[in-house]
Amino acid sequence: MNVPQSSLRGVRGGRNIGCGGGEEEESDGGALALAVLCNKTLFPNRIPITIVLTPTVVRFLERGQIIINKNV
Repeated sequence: MNVPQSSLRGVRGGRNIGCGGGEEEESDGGALALAVLCNKTLFPNRIPITIVLTPTVVRFLERGQIIINKNV
């Protein structure tokens, strides 16, 4: 069964999307703006979580000898 290559690619706005061609779709920056907004909004939640989890993660890594604490 022969399927034409043009039917394997989606067309959006007159440009090919999907695999092949090496063309990247242009963005208007909306995704970046959303990412920055989420980052700034969640900042008050991320800091306490980081402070609480860091010692636990370090102990876990030291027990598994993934990191070596030379201050002991």
